[in-house]
Amino acid sequence: MTRLTIKICTAALAVLAPVALAAEDDVRLPELEFTPINLTNCSLGEEVLAKGNALAAGLLIEDCLTQDVPPQTRAQYLGLKGAADLQMKFYGIALADFEEALEIDPENVRYLTGKGRSLLGLERPVDAIDEFRAALAVEPTHVAALTGLGEAYALNGQFPLANAFLSKAVEAAPENNLARLARGKAWVQQGEFVLAETDFSAALSNSPESLDALYLRGKARMAQKDHEGALADYDAAKALDDDREDVRLDRVLALAQLGRTSDAQLELNEVIEMAPDNVKALMMRGRLYLALKDKAKAKADFVQAVTIDPNGPYTDEAMAELHELNRMDWSDYLED
Repeated sequence: MTRLTIKICTAALAVLAPVALAAEDDVRLPELEFTPINLTNCSLGEEVLAKGNALAAGLLIEDCLTQDVPPQTRAQYLGLKGAADLQMKFYGIALADFEEALEIDPENVRYLTGKGRSLLGLERPVDAIDEFRAALAVEPTHVAALTGLGEAYALNGQFPLANAFLSKAVEAAPENNLARLARGKAWVQQGEFVLAETDFSAALSNSPESLDALYLRGKARMAQKDHEGALADYDAAKALDDDREDVRLDRVLALAQLGRTSDAQLELNEVIEMAPDNVKALMMRGRLYLALKDKAKAKADFVQAVTIDPNGPYTDEAMAELHELNRMDWSDYLED
């Protein structure tokens, strides 16, 4: 019988004491059994999270947090929920989860690292650095904390420190793809595309079907003007997930560089059919139409881009293209 069962039984017996006193000496009350609340969902939530379904995991674990459990157990559930919220990029909610868990267990490296990652997601690198350093003070070789600290320094523009801690993470766990990818991204930020490609290739040696590693290596190869190699990576990434718009749009750039204009146009058409409000895709197709001297279709795409997002990052570019197209139209009349 668990402590919880015993505690409940004791309280129940106290309430029933008058009945027991009134009963005959040879009549005893049957033993009262109170079954503790079913916490199966909590273990299931952890399993579901490990399989990548953060939304389902978060809902299961949320239910566990409504139940009366010991503080340390509650901290574990908060940590799991924080991990689920991080996967869904709910950084503010994840931060609150980890902060509450740390109130119960202030030196838990997993919670400190989770809080650091939440702060990274909120683009608060200076605060994140403090959390990762606190985690490393408890466990100096913790790979996730080393990786997070390196990422935080990179986000803060402190690349020598970023390189140092990311290299420590890779040395501590050469097969840890998160560390490899993080260091590769930092190399990209510094324009070190050959070093970046080396890290992405190492990640693919560990996990040949890592979509992120394929995509990132493709970008590093594009930066080195290895358009054939980049296209091969984008093709492999697309085969793993043909709904990734970023992969498909970068594939368009590789196709265009290789002179495969019709293939690039087909890819853009498919992306826009899949995501009609993708302004970047509309801008790319508009420019492709310009290269093909189809001014009417180019104009339609630029107008659509501005209509969808009149104050967005591509608005000025679209308006400039439209202004140039209108000028060209007038020049046509003048030539007549």
